[in-house]
Amino acid sequence: MAGVSAVDPTVESSIEGQANARAPGTVPGSNDDKPGLDPLQRRWVEPIVSLGVLITFLLAWTLSSQLRLISPLVLPPPASIATEIMDVVRAPWFLGDLVATTTETIVGYLLAAVVAIFLGVVLSTFRRLRRIVYPYVVVFQVIPSVALAPVLIIWLGPGISSKIGLAFTISFFVVLVNTIEGLERVPANSLRLMTSLAASRRQTFLMLSLPAALPYVFAGLRTSATLALIGALVGEFITSTAGLGRRLVEFSFAMKADSVWALLVLIGALGMVLYGIVALIDRRVVWWRA
Repeated sequence: MAGVSAVDPTVESSIEGQANARAPGTVPGSNDDKPGLDPLQRRWVEPIVSLGVLITFLLAWTLSSQLRLISPLVLPPPASIATEIMDVVRAPWFLGDLVATTTETIVGYLLAAVVAIFLGVVLSTFRRLRRIVYPYVVVFQVIPSVALAPVLIIWLGPGISSKIGLAFTISFFVVLVNTIEGLERVPANSLRLMTSLAASRRQTFLMLSLPAALPYVFAGLRTSATLALIGALVGEFITSTAGLGRRLVEFSFAMKADSVWALLVLIGALGMVLYGIVALIDRRVVWWRA
C-alpha cells in the first residue's frame, strides 16, 4: 500500500464541467451549441458501446481458441468457462465457501471502516498526536500484506479471525488517508464563518467538517471494499478450511483451468456487488454531490 494517496472526488466533476462549458459566442440551440451527445443520449450510448466492446472481445477470444492460437490450459474458451460457472454454482460446497469469504470480507471491512474513520477524526483534530502516531501507521502499511499473513495466523489462529484481520489490515489505510484528507480540505472561509457565528467545536464538526469530508471518506470506502475481499482471499490462500480462496488454490494445483477461471469470474462478481453496495450508500448519504 505504499504511495497510496487520497482520492479527490472533486477532480472528475471539475474536468467534466470544463469539458461541457459552452464556448464564447455560441448561440443556445444552434449547431455550435451541440458539440456532442446530450446527457440522455449519453446514458444509453455509452453502455451500448461498452457492451459492444465486451462482445467483440469475447468473439475474438472464441475465435482464437477455435484456431488453437491460445492453449486451453492458458485461457479456456468462454463457452467452457460459462459452463463451468454453472457447475461451480451448483456444487454443494459453493454456498458455504461463498458465505465464508463474504463474512470474512464484510466483517474485516466494517471494522477497518469504523476504526479508520475514528482514528482519522482524532488525528485530524489533534495535530501533535498525528505527527507522533501517523509515521508508525505508514510503516505498518508499507509492509506487504502477504508478509503479514503468517504473523496474523500466529496471533489469531488459522480460523476465520486471521482472514478478518488480513481484510482489516489491507482496507484500513485507504479509509484513514481519505478521512484525514477530507477533514483537511474544509474551506478556511467556512471555518471562519462558523467561528463568527460562535459555533462550538462539536457544531462545526457535525455541520461543516463532516459533510465536507464525506465525499473523500466514501471514495476511500469504495476502494477499500474490494481491497478487503483481496485480503480475505490472501488469507484463504495460506491456510483455510473453507472459502473461495481455498477452492481456487485446489483447482490451481489440480490444473483445472476452467474451474479456476470460473471461480475468478464469480469472485469478480462478488467484488462488484460489494463495490456497488457502497456506491449506492454513497449516493444516498452524500446526496448533495449528485
